[in-house]
This record gives sequence, C-alpha cells and structure tokens, in this order.
Amino acid sequence: MKNERQKKIISILEVNEYCSISELAKTLNISEMTIRRDINELEKEKLLFKEQGGARRRNRVLSTDEKINKHIEEKEYIGTVMNSIIHDNDVIFIGAGTTVYHAIKSIDKLYKSIITNSLFTFNWLVQNKFDNIFLTGGELYQRTSEFVGLHAESFFDNLNIDIAFLSTNGIYNENVTTSNPSLGRLQVKVMNASKKNILIADSSKFDYSDMYTFTTLDKIDSVITDNKISDEKFEYYSKYTKMINRRIDS
Repeated sequence: MKNERQKKIISILEVNEYCSISELAKTLNISEMTIRRDINELEKEKLLFKEQGGARRRNRVLSTDEKINKHIEEKEYIGTVMNSIIHDNDVIFIGAGTTVYHAIKSIDKLYKSIITNSLFTFNWLVQNKFDNIFLTGGELYQRTSEFVGLHAESFFDNLNIDIAFLSTNGIYNENVTTSNPSLGRLQVKVMNASKKNILIADSSKFDYSDMYTFTTLDKIDSVITDNKISDEKFEYYSKYTKMINRRIDS
C-alpha cells in the first residue's frame, strides 16, 4: 500500500513538477501527516526534493540543447532588464545557462569587453560580430557547454569586472544552487573579481534547490527575474537581496 502510494506521489510530481502537501493529500485522499512521512522517506531515497509546504520532483541535469527552448519569453524579457542597468564601456561577465543565452539578445550597449565561460554564448557573440570577446577556456563540461576547472578559474585572477551576470539552477531560501561543484566554484571566482554581482533567474528557478550551493543571496547585489514571478515570491526573496523584474530607466 505504502509503495503504491509513494509511486503515485512521484507520478503526480512528474506531471506537475511541484505539488503542495495539501494538494497531494486531497488528490490521494489521505492525511497530510501521511504525506509528510512519505515525502521524508522519498527525499532520503533521493526521489524528490522536500520544500516548504510541499515537494518538487528531482530532475536530472538537462543539457543546454534540452533547456534552450524552455521559458524563452521570460528569458528574453530578462535581457531587456539587463540592458537597462548596463552602462556603455562596462567590462561584463556573462555566465553560462540558457537564461543568460536568450537574455543577451536584448543587449545593445557598447562594451569594453565581454567575458564568458559559455561556448554557446561565445559562438552567438562571434556570429553577431561583437568585439572584445574573451572565452575562458578550460575543461569543457559537455552537458551544459561551459568551461570549468582550474584553468577557467585562474582566468579571473587579475581581472577587473564591472558587472558579472551569474546563472543558477535554483534558488531556495537564501541559497543559490547549481548542479555541479565545479560550476559553482568558477562563479565564486567571478564574484571575487567583480565590482557588482547580479544573479539571472527566470521565475521557474525560485523555490528550487539543486545539488550544490555556491553562494547565498546576501552576497548578491541583486537578482533579475521576469515579470511572471508571483508577488508572494518576489516579496519573500526581497528579504535576502534586491529583486528586479522591470527595466531601470536612467
């Protein structure tokens, strides 16, 4: 009975990604206490993520090709917000991830330099004839087409970056997470070299935690997200850092 019930919980999360305890209890016609016990057991088995008031399915790491067509409208909107806060002649870092990849298409400022560890982003910048582009090189993490490792990290030892646009797989409470420690370590190196650190996260990234926490929101100057984030989430995460979801008109 319990195994069948827990299989149903996993099946529900496969469809909905996230479900609250009350919704699961109502759907399965059992008590919320029983649902909580099941969620605790399934989390120990690494079959789901336990979250405040509910549970979220545990996703495998998607490749860049798999993620690139998800939430495109939200990611392009983020680009317009990014563009509104960058100044001409800034030295900027653009991280990996499909949110940043789609967002850069809205950028039209004149830069001193653009630095990236993303092969996808680098190729797009070259194809669109941007000048002064620097690719870190290093060990290529094939699944997400980004460079990591000691060589990539050492690239930032003597750099002076004006704004770093960082990426994340998920933000849960104050924790900023990614799927792999090497991906997180590189972004920490970037943060240490940058005057201002801005996290890029579309609204689907909130209330989700991936394997590795590489920083916390109190170390981030601001988070840029899209205009589809709920008022409740926007207010909640504003406790930890500055949240931006609209253009900043200078």
